Amino acid sequence: MLLDKLTLIIPTYNSPEFLKRTLYYFDSFGLKLNILVADSSRPENKDKNVQIIASLKYLKVKHLNNFDSEISPYLKWYQAMLKVKTKYCMLCADDDFISINSLVKALNLLEENPSYSAVEGKELYFVKPPILGITTFHWKHGDVWTSFEQEDAAKRFENLARGYQPILYAVYRTNFLQYIFRQAYENNSLEYPFGEFLPSFLTVVTGKVKRLDCFFTARDKTIDFQREEPQVNLIQQYKEEGSFTERYNNFKKPLVRDLAQISNLSLVEAEKIVDKHMNMFFGKQQSKKFIVFMKGIVRKNWWYYFFAKAYILGKWLNFDIRRMYHLRKLLKENHDFNRIKWFIRHYPIKCPPKSEKFIK
Repeated sequence: MLLDKLTLIIPTYNSPEFLKRTLYYFDSFGLKLNILVADSSRPENKDKNVQIIASLKYLKVKHLNNFDSEISPYLKWYQAMLKVKTKYCMLCADDDFISINSLVKALNLLEENPSYSAVEGKELYFVKPPILGITTFHWKHGDVWTSFEQEDAAKRFENLARGYQPILYAVYRTNFLQYIFRQAYENNSLEYPFGEFLPSFLTVVTGKVKRLDCFFTARDKTIDFQREEPQVNLIQQYKEEGSFTERYNNFKKPLVRDLAQISNLSLVEAEKIVDKHMNMFFGKQQSKKFIVFMKGIVRKNWWYYFFAKAYILGKWLNFDIRRMYHLRKLLKENHDFNRIKWFIRHYPIKCPPKSEKFIK
C-alpha cells in the first residue's frame, strides 16, 4: 500500500488542542499511518501530548520530544525529517487537515513520474469566529493554485518568483526534502522566512511541481484573526537594520549552483537570472509603502494593530467568485471534507495560544 511508504511530520509547539484534533482526525481512518511528532513545547504541554498519543488506536506515531522550546522552527523540521525512514514524507502543521484520498493521488503521481519534485492539491483556509455566541464557519481558497511543469528550470524559477506560493507542505521524496533543507542549513538560511523561501525555490529549480485538481488541505486560519499583535515583516526589518544583503548572499548560493548545473549555464549566467527574479520577489515581500507610512504616523500600538487587523480582514473578504465556484465543486467530490468539518465542530480549540503559536 502506497501510504505505507509515507511519513507525516507534524511539528507542534505549545498547542496540544491543535495536535489532538489533527491526530484524532487521522486516527479516525483506521490506517496505520507513519507519523513523526516534532515537539518543542514546554514540559507541561509535552506531557499532554504524550497522553494524546497514547490514546490513539491505529496510528504509528513516534514522538520526538527532546527538542528545546527555543529551537529554530525550521531547524527542528530538518532534524525531524532526518529521522524519516520511508520513501516519501510530508510536513503537516498541527492546525492542518489533509485529505487521505488526495494523498494517495499525490503518491501515485510521484511513483510514476520521477521528473517531479513535489505534488499537492488545492488548499483551503477556514476561520471559526464566534458571532453573537454562535460559532460559524467561513471557508476560502488558499494560496495560488498553479503548477510548475515547464521543462525549463529557469522558467519554473521565474514563475514561482512572480506568483509565489509555499510548496513545503507538498508530498516529497524523503531524500530530496532532506537535501533542500540541508542546503538551507549549510548556507545559514534556516531562519524564517528564508527557511521557507529557499526550499520552495530549490524545489522548482530541481524538478517539476504538480498541483492536482482536487481538494488536498484545510488550514485553520482563525488564530490569525486573534493575534495579540501583528506579525513582524522580517524582510522589511532585515533591510532596515542592514543585514539583508548578507542573508541574501547566503540564500542564493545553492540556487545559483543548482540552476547552473541543471540548466547547463555558467555560474555567472545563473547568478544573473537568480538576482533578476529575486530582486523582484523580495521587493514584493517588503511591507507595502502605505503600511510603513501608517506605522510611522500611528504611534499608539493599538491603533496600528486595529488598522492591521482591518487590512487582514479586508484581504480575507476579497473573494474570487469563479474560484469559489470551483472550490465548491472540488469539495463535493471529496468525502474527506465532511469528516474534516465534523472534527472542527466536535473538537473546538478553546484556548488558542495566540501570543506564541506561529510555525514552531
